[in-house]
Amino acid sequence: MYNPFKNLSDSLKVAEGGYSGRKLTALVLTCCIIAMHYFLCRYAFMLGNFGLFISVLVIDLIGIAFFLLLIDVKQIIELKNGKKDLEKEKE
Repeated sequence: MYNPFKNLSDSLKVAEGGYSGRKLTALVLTCCIIAMHYFLCRYAFMLGNFGLFISVLVIDLIGIAFFLLLIDVKQIIELKNGKKDLEKEKE
């Protein structure tokens, strides 16, 4: 039976079958962003001040662009070094 809590605990010990560090980082960042948006929306609706929404939207778009850029740079570096070709040859 699939047990996500066992995989989570295995990723804290460097064991086989645990989640990768990137996935855990993405999960934690996503949870923090969701919490921040929840509290910001609550604050804005309580005070009737919606001026921060544009700022938050700009920050979100910059963050998305940054993470997409990191993925693209990683793929360019791997392509330049030829790591993708080596993986295909092993299969």
